[in-house]
Amino acid sequence: MVIKRKKYRKSIRWVGGVKISSPEFLTAKDARDWYDMKYSEKKRIKAGLIPEVKPASIDDFFSEWMLDREKARPDSTTSADKQRYKKYFSPLVQDKILSRTTAHEWREVFKFINRQHDIDPSTYNKLRALVHKMYEDAIKAYPPRAYNNPIVHILKLKETIKERDTLIYNKEEISRYLDSAKAEGTMWYAAMSCYVYTGIRKNELPPFTWSDFNFEKDFFTISKILEQSTGKIENRTKAGNNVFRYGVLWPVLKEAIRSLWAETRFKNKDDFVFTLDGKLVSPYVISRKHKTIIINAGLKHISIKGLRHTFASQLKMSGAKNEEVQALMGHSDYNTTKRYEHLDPGYFNELKEKFALDLGRSGEIVRIADKNNRSNYGTK
Repeated sequence: MVIKRKKYRKSIRWVGGVKISSPEFLTAKDARDWYDMKYSEKKRIKAGLIPEVKPASIDDFFSEWMLDREKARPDSTTSADKQRYKKYFSPLVQDKILSRTTAHEWREVFKFINRQHDIDPSTYNKLRALVHKMYEDAIKAYPPRAYNNPIVHILKLKETIKERDTLIYNKEEISRYLDSAKAEGTMWYAAMSCYVYTGIRKNELPPFTWSDFNFEKDFFTISKILEQSTGKIENRTKAGNNVFRYGVLWPVLKEAIRSLWAETRFKNKDDFVFTLDGKLVSPYVISRKHKTIIINAGLKHISIKGLRHTFASQLKMSGAKNEEVQALMGHSDYNTTKRYEHLDPGYFNELKEKFALDLGRSGEIVRIADKNNRSNYGTK
């Protein structure tokens, strides 16, 4: 037997000859809450306390919102949000009015997306954050496009870090990885040494020019990023515009970069360091070569982000301070850095050899015969 749940409506009205119904709710309480909210808005508009909402479809407002964001700060986040909206939301909400779409309707949209695309919690939270931000800016707009943010009633999902990103290489595996990279050529050995010894992000490697390296003082500057969606190089890092950081040219890395300098034909200060026939090496080619190196070395597969985890973990296990690891990783908050630090099982053997920890006392535990309290135990 199929049990049909009763659905509740609070109001039906006619506007310009068109029947406008309030949304359907599964409980009477949800319907009452919606009606109270709308009634409160109507009273405030009538009293002149807030301007009347300018109705706009979700599609129209999203396009307008993206244009404003691109003018304010063009970055990869904007283009990624466009792609997410087009892929997940546009077919489902394009005809809905932004200010009239309820939390219940958005919840159903997210459920459908989850079923249709089988997205992970991280992607789900990114989609939720996108819509949440859109409503926050719609409320701040003048005239406002919405009075409330229904997304606050939709809970975030608990995220788990991908296993391939938490896997790290120990010192012996790092050596095998770099030996395999050296067999692919000097350029690839230098490039993969950068990832292993600096923990840079994948898109921070291609824009390196020779002017970014200071061989006399053994440091380099990270100030540019390659936007994978547009293929353009922007003078910023993930932390924001005009934000840069320094990295250390460790002896092994310095030797690898100098070897590349000796072989390359492109030695002007504005020439790219990592090129293929004079062309900028793309992140896609880097990922493909990284996979080839791992297969040839016979190692477990980890992503390039896993090399970033490896760098942070090796620093921590070598005794680096928290603020030092945070600075080299380019994080504004140490709580983010902690997610990259993992202890290798071999590290505990090193601790055992380094510290002679003996908390025991000589003698054995015996029962003390005591007439008053026979349950006492002590050390002989």
